[in-house]
Amino acid sequence: RIAPDRSYPVRAAATFAVEEHARATQAVRSLREATDRSREDVLEEVGTSLLASHSGYTGIGLGCPETDAMVDAIQRLGPTRGFYGGRISGGGSGGTVVVLLEESALPDLLALADSMTSSRTGGLRILR
Repeated sequence: RIAPDRSYPVRAAATFAVEEHARATQAVRSLREATDRSREDVLEEVGTSLLASHSGYTGIGLGCPETDAMVDAIQRLGPTRGFYGGRISGGGSGGTVVVLLEESALPDLLALADSMTSSRTGGLRILR
C-alpha cells in the first residue's frame, strides 16, 4: 500500500540496482585478475565495494540499526586488523552481515558480534 504522506526513495532505489551491478561486476573482475595485484589490494577493493553496497542499501531505507552498527564497527577495525568490509545481507529475515576478513581476525569478529548481539539475536554463524 502506498501512503500519500510518506516519501519514497525511488531515485536511490533505481540507482542502487545499477551501481550494485557495477560493483559486483568489478569485484568479480578483481578476483579473477588477482594474480596481477597484491592480495591486500584486491581484498581492500572488494571490501570497499561491500561497504558501498551496504551504504546504498541503507540509503534506500532497507536495513536496520543493528546491521549498520556492525558494519560501522567492522569499518573502524579496518584492514590493519584484518577486516576489509561488510554489508547487510539476507532474504528479509534481517540481522545478517557478510564480512570479508582475514581468518586471523575471526576471534575479533566473534568478540564484536558477542558484544553487539548477546541480547538481540539467537547467535552467530560463520561460513568459510
